[in-house]
Amino acid sequence: MNRLFGKAKPKAPPPSLTDCIGTVDSRAESIDKKISRLDAELVKYKDQIKKMREGPAKVDAMKLGVKEMKKAYKQVKIDQIEDLQDQLEDMMEDANEIQEALSRSYGTPELDEDDLEAELDALGDELLADEDSSYLDEAASAPAIPEGVPTDTKNKDGVLVDEFGLPQIPAS
Repeated sequence: MNRLFGKAKPKAPPPSLTDCIGTVDSRAESIDKKISRLDAELVKYKDQIKKMREGPAKVDAMKLGVKEMKKAYKQVKIDQIEDLQDQLEDMMEDANEIQEALSRSYGTPELDEDDLEAELDALGDELLADEDSSYLDEAASAPAIPEGVPTDTKNKDGVLVDEFGLPQIPAS
């Protein structure tokens, strides 16, 4: 029979226990990787679903807002608004009348801008004609402005002093 079917291939030794454990561990690692990848994909899809739900929620909120505005406008009466505006207009007219009454001048002559300007010029001419310049004496007796850079000077004890007469700190 060997001639007809040939010889059987030599059989490989059966896997040992450590080989089986290694194969199972590698399969478990690949399955864990697949699970983590699928979890990430699931999180992505959940986020997309949450975003899709916001659209209808916004539309529902807008519908609710429109209903509330309609209720509020049903309570508003145009006649009341017009009455309020008329009252405000009357109050403004009263305020203007009060302002006019307060702004009246009693017994004071009307002043002309040109007259005031001429009087101011005349006062200026009087000041120029005034020969008394005693108020300038104090300014003329003021000390002179220092010129140049202050120099280091020494006081009576031979210590260097600054421009204010204070001892200078030696530079280290």
